Amino acid sequence: MAATNALSEPERLFARAVAQRRVRLLANHSVGPYVCDFVHRRSRTIVEIDGREFHSGAAAFRRDRQRQNWLVLQGWLVLRYAAADIYQQLERSADEVVAVIHDRGRRR
Repeated sequence: MAATNALSEPERLFARAVAQRRVRLLANHSVGPYVCDFVHRRSRTIVEIDGREFHSGAAAFRRDRQRQNWLVLQGWLVLRYAAADIYQQLERSADEVVAVIHDRGRRR
């Protein structure tokens, strides 16, 4: 897993949980002009873990929407999780992402 030392604590927890399920995600990986928290290229799935400190202002909210729209229009699925949900529902979040990746991988 790339650059796990640069990840926030919820991102590290999530990365470990997904890795335990034998799915490899690229961390802090570029897709077009954007750096995404986690990328699974084969299934064209992106996972974003949003903490309040970086996503609470109006400008950041607008940029996130523009970024997500661009990624979706390029054929990516963007799954977003609040950092609080990672702390409270880590196993459910990891299971959900792995299921989506497996399903999309089979369809490609």
